[in-house]
Amino acid sequence: MARSLPPMTALLAFEAAGSTGSFTGAARELGVTREAISMQIRQLECALGHALFNRQRRGVELTAAGHALHKAVSTGLHEIGASIEKLRGKPTTKVRVSTTVAFAGRWLLPRLLEFQSLHPEIDIEMIETDECLDLHKSGIDFAIRYGKGKWKHHRSTLLFEERFFPVCSPGYLEAVGHRRVQDFDDVTVFHLAGAAHAWEDWPTWFDLSERSPAGKVRGVWMQSFENILRAAVAGKGLALGWTHLVERELHDGDLVRPFAESLSTGNGYYIVQPEAPTSEAAVSGALRNWIVDRARMNWRIAPEISIRQSP
Repeated sequence: MARSLPPMTALLAFEAAGSTGSFTGAARELGVTREAISMQIRQLECALGHALFNRQRRGVELTAAGHALHKAVSTGLHEIGASIEKLRGKPTTKVRVSTTVAFAGRWLLPRLLEFQSLHPEIDIEMIETDECLDLHKSGIDFAIRYGKGKWKHHRSTLLFEERFFPVCSPGYLEAVGHRRVQDFDDVTVFHLAGAAHAWEDWPTWFDLSERSPAGKVRGVWMQSFENILRAAVAGKGLALGWTHLVERELHDGDLVRPFAESLSTGNGYYIVQPEAPTSEAAVSGALRNWIVDRARMNWRIAPEISIRQSP
């Protein structure tokens, strides 16, 4: 059986790339170069006779064959790790959490230091991806997903609902002029690329706000929400922001809201777990409950920033 398996290094590279959603993320996780990850995956694809990733201009995504193999490899590695820990007589101390790239970087990770100070014995593995991974087979303890709370064969717990609105830097608003920004006259807007981000985009905002551009709008598409925010803070254009993802920049004054509209499509962030009852490990339950409690605290929300319109 073992002789028919591809090299373990190739499987590890493939699993990491599929879990992180990028070759760069896999390289960072395994401590190798991106080129090494790419080479291992190419060799694995040649050995199997199947393409495992679609290489796109803005990134990579698993093919149908890649999805099937990734589920098997992830489940196998997780079970191997659990068995080794059991043989060593050590209790499980690692929690595997899947969440979107934006939520991980903007909300969860900055707050995890507090949890780790309370539970230094618990290790946390973050799987940052905008893909809805199969929680039944991936060995993930729970996920934090964005949507309306309805995922088949899963139970969900609401953390908070989200609203979205345009943001820009005070400098950009001053340079372009409030009236031209309001009319979208010769402005630049940043779009978050990818089908996973189509729930609330600029066309949705224009439709719900009943606004339409009066002038020329330059569009720039990016794969990373973090890079979009950096560009907006640097005064390069308008971006869409979500309440819990841009609260720090609004509070600090790095970004302002030039429009009164704060819109909702009914989406929010949810903790998601398989529907069937499971014997949840104490460590994953501790983290899940802490996230729920932290989300439901009375946050200090950045105040609305009123901007005087030009006459």
